[in-house]
Amino acid sequence: MRLYLQNGDHFTFVEQKKKLFRSNGTCHIYQNDQMIGKVKTDYSLKNSTKLQEGLFLELEDNTYYYKSSISIDSKTEVLINNRVIARGKRSALLKSQYHFEAVESFKEIEALLMMTFILFNYIHHK
Repeated sequence: MRLYLQNGDHFTFVEQKKKLFRSNGTCHIYQNDQMIGKVKTDYSLKNSTKLQEGLFLELEDNTYYYKSSISIDSKTEVLINNRVIARGKRSALLKSQYHFEAVESFKEIEALLMMTFILFNYIHHK
């Protein structure tokens, strides 16, 4: 998946080959052809028992966690150190319409957080 920003930057999410007997997947994130982070799915027993879906975004020295309950109109929260830094939701009527907002201190990386949110929805077929 490749996304372009108005300033000319582009981000590419490249899925890595899955290892045998492993259900979690990994994507490398490139900004203008330079690797800047990773996305890892979180298909765990803990999430299954809580009816929750999860995904990790590793960016620089930070790990962000995307979580959403399994329901039709579920909202997604993005957390860092158990603190919610962004929320998103996909329109129930227009599946290509998203609403996403980060708290002020994370506005600088909001575009990348949003791209990962769209990937999260794609992976979990929301």
